[in-house]
Amino acid sequence: MTKHNTWTEDFPVTALGPKEPKEKKSMAMDFLKEIKKINDMADFIDDSTMGNIPEYISTGSLALNGILSGDLFKGIPAGRVTGFMGKSGTGKSFLTARICKEAQLIGYDIVWFETENATDKFFLQRLGVDTSRVIIIPVYSVEEFRNQTVKVIELFEKAKEDSILFLLKDTFIIISS
Repeated sequence: MTKHNTWTEDFPVTALGPKEPKEKKSMAMDFLKEIKKINDMADFIDDSTMGNIPEYISTGSLALNGILSGDLFKGIPAGRVTGFMGKSGTGKSFLTARICKEAQLIGYDIVWFETENATDKFFLQRLGVDTSRVIIIPVYSVEEFRNQTVKVIELFEKAKEDSILFLLKDTFIIISS
């Protein structure tokens, strides 16, 4: 194993490993290109849109935004699945309601999948959520959640609306598989 040192402006960066000859790197690229053929949607991250997050939705908390995204004003990535886990009463529903409010401020309509029958209109309104732009869909099993989600997405794609949706699932633990 060879130790390679590279100096940056302020400090040395050390990489451990065998120094690869150019032909070995070429073989590795050929191998990666073969892997790419396995899936039509696979791409090198430099060329892919999967590695780019064009929009974030604030959590309503600068500190939490900073923790989640590295930026005080960003929060959770739009177009990605984000999950919050914690014990009962730790504020997961509060946090998701705050994110819904922030999502609405930038144009999102909310589809809230509910398992506990615990979502309170007045609680949401106190947090600034426009409840006229929230639809609640009760679901009681993983299969039902999946089916309802697929139907919502299919309807949305057919409608070709200019709106954007924020899909929310409150509490996975409760639903049966």
